[in-house]
Amino acid sequence: MISLCRIIIRHWDLIIGLAVKDLKVKYKSAFLGFLWSILTPLFLAFIFFIVFTRIIPMGIDKYPIFLLCALFPWNFMQLSISSGTTSIVTSGNLIKKIYFPREAIPFSVIFSNAYNFLLSILILLAILMLSGVGITLKIIYLPLVILCQMILTLGMIFLFSGLHTYFRDVKYIVEIFLLGWFYLTPIFYPLEVVPESLRFLYMVNPMAVLVNMYREILLFGVWPGVLETGYLILSSIFTCAIGLFVFRKYEPIFADIV
Repeated sequence: MISLCRIIIRHWDLIIGLAVKDLKVKYKSAFLGFLWSILTPLFLAFIFFIVFTRIIPMGIDKYPIFLLCALFPWNFMQLSISSGTTSIVTSGNLIKKIYFPREAIPFSVIFSNAYNFLLSILILLAILMLSGVGITLKIIYLPLVILCQMILTLGMIFLFSGLHTYFRDVKYIVEIFLLGWFYLTPIFYPLEVVPESLRFLYMVNPMAVLVNMYREILLFGVWPGVLETGYLILSSIFTCAIGLFVFRKYEPIFADIV
């Protein structure tokens, strides 16, 4: 982790430059530009709202906010992992031309998607104020949760992007993995509907813990538990360490096979 901090400090200009380039390329031909990163989860929230309040009522108070507290973080995670998995391969020309720490590429993916994520969080805070839910002192916990999610996501990008350089089927496996992960995370349904006998296994899922903490902080106005906070921190660091180990294992051959 210390080595990663050094890379950020020493190569900050490169990382931000790559992130800005990624943002420009992604939205350069779109009329609404960056708004699409926010409109997509909003549209998904609208669909779930119609289904689970009109067709299959779930009886959840302030259901749109309940959804957005999970959909915005999930959208950040999904977009980051999807684009991050192929980031080394798509940066092949740059990798072959000059040497720089290859970790800068996954970092740039995180920062480019974090920009959109932070915008969506600001919109969510505005919605909380306008809806009467308000913002409580628990908001001071939010930066820690966001940081843990970024570390967790970075670890998965390291893992998948490193493997994808050698095994090109990885991106298809990741697509299936993300689809299953979405439904196994309490995003459009509350954790309480999960049978109590399975709930402990459910909460081994770090994304389920993240979603629950976002809702506790933003919607319910309660302090997250010590155990779930500790688990989130440890699982994020562990995932990042494993991902970095795999990434650096394949790093010597990046220039030869991309």
